[in-house]
Amino acid sequence: MASGEASLEYRNWVIIGPESVDAAQAALAAGEQDRLWQFVEAFYAAQQAENSGYVTDDFLLGIAEEAGVPDIEQWEGDRQDPGLEAELRETSQEAQQLGLTGTPSIVVEGSDGQQQVVTDLTAEGIQTAIDEASAG
Repeated sequence: MASGEASLEYRNWVIIGPESVDAAQAALAAGEQDRLWQFVEAFYAAQQAENSGYVTDDFLLGIAEEAGVPDIEQWEGDRQDPGLEAELRETSQEAQQLGLTGTPSIVVEGSDGQQQVVTDLTAEGIQTAIDEASAG
């Protein structure tokens, strides 16, 4: 960006299993009410062993309430929106095309539209990738 500013775009990439799909759709539904970050933070704080069966409707409801989702009934409906599943598929396809292998993954896009996968996920590595992208 010529202004010297950067933007961050969060993509919910589902790679662990079926429980991840339910959790991701619940998070995106919370995002429909501007509570995505709060939902994700609360989820990770309460996370248990992967694919252990803990991601139930009751668990996700508790996370939504903890995240302060204002309209739980709307959130419940939004979770079932087929568009969210399509969004998750699109994110997975894009991740595969970029050659991403796990999470977290960071991709920096320069003002020229070129995308660079950041392999050094330290603050310095990310800053270097941003600097390189803004120079190009």
